[in-house]
Amino acid sequence: MNIVVGINGMTEEKDIRPLVEAGADEFYIGYVPQAWSDKFGWEICPNRRPYKDYSYRTFEEAKKVCDTVHALGKKIYLAVNEHEYDSDRMAVALDILRDGEKIGFDAAIVSNLALMIEARSAGVDIPFTVSIGGGASSAEAIDFYLENVPGIKRIILPRSLTMKEIKKIADEAKGRVALEAFAIGDPCAFNDEYCFSWHSEGCEMFCAFLLSDPRFVRAPALEGNWKKRISSYDGSVSEERRIIDAAARSEAGAFGSVAEACDYEEKDDRSIFLSRVIRMCGLCSLKFFDEWGISAVKVPARGGEMRDEVIRMVKKAIDGGLEPAGCRALIGDPKFCSGRRCYYNYPS
Repeated sequence: MNIVVGINGMTEEKDIRPLVEAGADEFYIGYVPQAWSDKFGWEICPNRRPYKDYSYRTFEEAKKVCDTVHALGKKIYLAVNEHEYDSDRMAVALDILRDGEKIGFDAAIVSNLALMIEARSAGVDIPFTVSIGGGASSAEAIDFYLENVPGIKRIILPRSLTMKEIKKIADEAKGRVALEAFAIGDPCAFNDEYCFSWHSEGCEMFCAFLLSDPRFVRAPALEGNWKKRISSYDGSVSEERRIIDAAARSEAGAFGSVAEACDYEEKDDRSIFLSRVIRMCGLCSLKFFDEWGISAVKVPARGGEMRDEVIRMVKKAIDGGLEPAGCRALIGDPKFCSGRRCYYNYPS
């Protein structure tokens, strides 16, 4: 399987080559041209990463990184994967896809079905990868996309699927379209494909509010922040707290104690980084994905650090077929595989 890695802030071979040497086969980027920022601001983003340093800002920058990746013999994709666009944003998103075609990206990663159809109607022929936001969570959904949108080369499987569901879809999609799955990285607190909360730097997302609970993300800086939020919100917080407590009790029943599910041993900079940034993991699933014919696995590392370290972990999992004990050893955290952080191994 190929390893697909998100990148930002790099255009030179000296910066990208180490990722290739670590095992990356394909890359993807966000691109927010000035025409978008002038109309909508940078706080609303066409690719669900509305942070100033996460996207390339000019045609020239995007072309430079594209050319560099191609010179290294690898592929690179353009993410235009916001879930929805009103008519004004749709027009500029189409221009971004046109730019992507001129630049020479190997495909565009798109969530919004209307944008795909509009692009084809407008004569934009760049190949498409259906993002997880497209919600292709069954063979029937895949059939729908393939029948209605020409030029779909790959479909990224939602992170809410179980291993049994992924195996069924892989069997039915074989020979018809390539599939991609997440290997490791940041989670969605809910079901990404059914979430229409904007990813915006201008205001906090609902999921981010929930994840500020230190039992969901164990970071000391957030613990005081949670208490501050409690004191600054009205009575509705008590209901959120009730929901979170109920969820914690449910997890405790499934996985042992809340402490076992949520506490991690952090001994050095490496384990601190890995236990906080790699909040969800599918490493022990990768050997099965490889056997089932899934084409690629994603490392969503845009804006991340230690990308080469994470890529090597994923590469080792693919090559060696790690068991949970091996994953825990790689990550340096004996409690990592408690179930709470697994993309695919749900108790159900």
